[in-house]
Amino acid sequence: MKEKLKNYFRQKTNRQKTKGQSLVEFTLTLPVLLILLSGLTEFGFMLNYYLSLVDASREVARLFSNYDHEYVDPDTGRNFYEIAADQVVLVLEPSDSNDTTRKIEIHGNLVDPTKNHPNDIIVSVYSVSGGVAVPLNVYHWSGHQTSRLNTAEINSRLTGTPPDSGVLVVEIFYNYEQVLKLPWLEMMPDPFVIHSFTIMPQSSSEPTPTPY
Repeated sequence: MKEKLKNYFRQKTNRQKTKGQSLVEFTLTLPVLLILLSGLTEFGFMLNYYLSLVDASREVARLFSNYDHEYVDPDTGRNFYEIAADQVVLVLEPSDSNDTTRKIEIHGNLVDPTKNHPNDIIVSVYSVSGGVAVPLNVYHWSGHQTSRLNTAEINSRLTGTPPDSGVLVVEIFYNYEQVLKLPWLEMMPDPFVIHSFTIMPQSSSEPTPTPY
C-alpha cells in the first residue's frame, strides 16, 4: 500500500514539474512570437501598399501607351505627361467615396515640411533606335525624387539588338509610414520609400524611319 502511495505522489509531482516547465518555456518564447507576429503584420500592410502602387503604375502605363506623347489638351493646356501623372493620383485616390480599392493619399506629405522624402510620380518617354535609348522627356510630378530608371538603366535593360521602338515609363514613389508604430520596429526606416514602376512599349515615341 505504501509503495502505491509513493508511486502516486511521485507521478503527480512529475506532472506538476512538466506543467511548470512548459509554462516557463511559453513565457520565455511569447515575447519573441509577438515581435515576429507584429513584424509580419507591419510587413503585410507595407506589401499591400506596394501591390496597390504596382497596379496603379501598370494601369496608367497601359492606358497611356496608346496616347501620343506630344498630346496637349486644348482646353486645359496640360500635356501628356501631366495628364498621365494626374491619372495616377486619380487611380490611387478615387473620387468616388464608395470606392475603397486603394485610397492611398499620395498628396499627403507634399505640403508637410517635416517630411524628408515627399511622394513623387515620374513619367518618362524614350525612343529606342539602334539598340540605344534616347530620352524624349522626363516629367516630375513633385520634383522631390530622382528617377531610378534613367537613360543608363533603360539601356542596361536592352539586351541583344532590340528593334526600334518607343518606351513609356511610369514610376511612383510613396513614403510608407508604419501603421503599428511598434518600438521594436524602430530599426526600420519610417517613412519607408516604396518604389514601383512599369515599362510599356509606346508607338508614338518610335523613331521615324529613315527614308531611302
